[in-house]
Amino acid sequence: MNLPVMLTSFIGREKETVDLLGLLKSSRLITLTGMGGCGKTRLALRLAYEAKDNYADGVLWVELISVMDETLVPQFLAKALNISIQTENMLVDGLVEVLHDKQILIVLDNCEHLLKTCRSLTEKLLQVPGVRLLTTSREPLSVEGETVYLVSPLSLPPVESGDVEIQKYDAIRLFVERARAVVSAFNLTQENGDVIARICRRLDGIPLAIELASARVNVLSVEQINERLADRFSLLTSSHTMDAHHRTLRIAIDWSYDLLTPQEQILLRRLAVFPSDCSIDSVEAICVFGEIREEQTLNLLASLVNRSLVISETLKHPQARYYMLESVREYAREKLNEAGEAKGLSQRHLEYFMQQTETIAPKMRGRDQKLWLDWAETEHDNFRAALKHALETKNIETGMHIANALIFFWNSHGYVFEGQRWLEQLLNEGNGNVSTVIRAKSATYAAMFANLVGDSFSAQKRGQEAVELCAFAGEDGEQFLPMALVALGVSARSNGDFLEALKQLTHAVEMNRELDHKTDLAFSLQIQALTAMDLEKYELAEASLQEGLKLAQEARDTIRVAHVSNYLGDLYRCRRKYHDALKWYEMSLSNFSQAKARRDVAGVMHNLAHTYWHLGEKDKAGKLFRESLSRQQALKNAQGIAECLTGFSAILLDRGLAAEAVCLLTAVAIHGRDAILQWPAERMEYNHYFKQARVKLSSTKFEEAQAEGRNLSLEQAQEFAFYFLDQSSPKGSETRKSPGGLTQRELEVVALIGSGKSNIEIAGELVLSKRTVESHVAHILTKLGFKNRPQIVRWAVENGLVSE
Repeated sequence: MNLPVMLTSFIGREKETVDLLGLLKSSRLITLTGMGGCGKTRLALRLAYEAKDNYADGVLWVELISVMDETLVPQFLAKALNISIQTENMLVDGLVEVLHDKQILIVLDNCEHLLKTCRSLTEKLLQVPGVRLLTTSREPLSVEGETVYLVSPLSLPPVESGDVEIQKYDAIRLFVERARAVVSAFNLTQENGDVIARICRRLDGIPLAIELASARVNVLSVEQINERLADRFSLLTSSHTMDAHHRTLRIAIDWSYDLLTPQEQILLRRLAVFPSDCSIDSVEAICVFGEIREEQTLNLLASLVNRSLVISETLKHPQARYYMLESVREYAREKLNEAGEAKGLSQRHLEYFMQQTETIAPKMRGRDQKLWLDWAETEHDNFRAALKHALETKNIETGMHIANALIFFWNSHGYVFEGQRWLEQLLNEGNGNVSTVIRAKSATYAAMFANLVGDSFSAQKRGQEAVELCAFAGEDGEQFLPMALVALGVSARSNGDFLEALKQLTHAVEMNRELDHKTDLAFSLQIQALTAMDLEKYELAEASLQEGLKLAQEARDTIRVAHVSNYLGDLYRCRRKYHDALKWYEMSLSNFSQAKARRDVAGVMHNLAHTYWHLGEKDKAGKLFRESLSRQQALKNAQGIAECLTGFSAILLDRGLAAEAVCLLTAVAIHGRDAILQWPAERMEYNHYFKQARVKLSSTKFEEAQAEGRNLSLEQAQEFAFYFLDQSSPKGSETRKSPGGLTQRELEVVALIGSGKSNIEIAGELVLSKRTVESHVAHILTKLGFKNRPQIVRWAVENGLVSE
């Protein structure tokens, strides 16, 4: 559960809360609608806290206010679910798959600017039976089955109510409690009650307007507040350019804005350049010029915080972060446009974050890399806004500088697809005004990212483009040519052309060494070593890795050290030196764990499992295979899952189940092709177990097993593996016993047989292969001592699995 903390108490809306909790039981999609500032988000948060215990997998909060690109909505949900899916076409289906067995309430907050994507995403998510959705938006999503709930203003006392009665109304309670937060001695009295009621009525019970008004009791009496609202309300209701709701909200914001000093007004409107939050450093760099001096910034910002126009967050990050409520930001943005500063501020924002990313980029690979990677995560919305502005204003080279500097961050934090998309957009918009070398860098990184997401065509295209651009740039291009050659080598290696890959990579290593590019040298040595292992040139691989390890250690690059250590483990495993491999894998696991690189931790666990298996520690290996698979499943890493199935095939083979091992290995070849091609040690293990299984089967049995494996989906392959592992393990069959000595899966099959379903129908319902179901049925007959299906049906009825 990732619910935001409610820093202030929730006032009122008891009836709405009860109504909506009831609706959540009967409706799978509820949209809270209403104007900005009416309390949609607060009410949704209250509901989330109230309902969290009703869902086995809790409540997931997805904040969309900072998302400006509709294509990123599924990625934000994936991030909240803590899963990593790199390719766009797999993302939504991957989300549906990871949620398929969960009982969860998902809250999508602030959907109004992303209606098209939110509409299609909710339609997909509603296909999952256990998912319920609560969304907030200024307008309905218009999805079939949607229940629209209008969030009305807070309850107000009628004009004729007496002083004693008004305290029961939500708007009054909110005003008084928020006023007490500013002036602790503030109370509702007979003297001020009527005035407070008039203020709340004039503000139409809008929570944001009431909170902003009540915050001023430290500088104005309630009578003065009421007087000021009277004039402002009269002015705004005469406007024909905005609807009543926006006029009402503008009352409070206009009024607060007018209370500011000229310098505070300028700073408030300039803060609208930030898409979400910001640091004081970025405020000083971007917003302080002209009428505002740097030494005024802190006091001006503090004043805006005190006046509730800016919110400060001082506990979650090493540096305080500042942000505005949605409606206040929109208001400030209008003021910025009116002042004619919007374009200039956006350009200052772009240039500042270009400087920041290029300054921080090398630090992300040094001793404090976690600190700087976390910083990049915090500023990611600002990077996106800067890149968007760069594309809109054709500042392509500046955008490329930012994208090139973010490569390591995007790669290590799971934003490879997004990074590739930015790079491709920038490259497609590039023209003769862009530096050839800068474009070559972007093409290089685009090629590498394309390889990571399995787009070999784009990888080859961009890699070749990068080399040609470097050559065209002459002496300047020579500085980056080695990395372009690495990209071309990686592309050749992915296509299985290992000799060409080694040629390009060796050239890249030599050039990086001559140019003394230590960071790039370490990376090119790492890829050269993998390619040398592909060709069984193990001495070259070891020399490259040892040199690369030394460079990474000197740079105190924990993540690079972990990668090289993992490759050294692979090298020694390829050479059958398993004790040496164990040492390097354990070092790699320690470093990856320290860096919280979850995907890499899962991969190294798998490598350790193979190593322990070869050392004869089969129980430990089996546990690590299962642990690795569990982590890869949580990450929805299809290639990693397929790798783990290779390990399970070794266990099946060891237990005499050669046909089952061939079936599983065939499925691995289909679903884990990239893993087999990319990692020499994994390819060695796969070929080893495949050959072992092949010689134990006749040609007919072998072909039958392969045919079965080709028809298994990745999920079915996992089910297949666990079924035969449990059946072949004396311990496993005992620990999972239930009536009749049947496993839980066998009981499910019995229930479906009792319902009259055929094997094909059972396979479809349980997402199994027909052969697996047939095996289940055979084991059920044997365990129960039966000879036919009617006996299973009768047993199912007698044991309450189905009704007669």
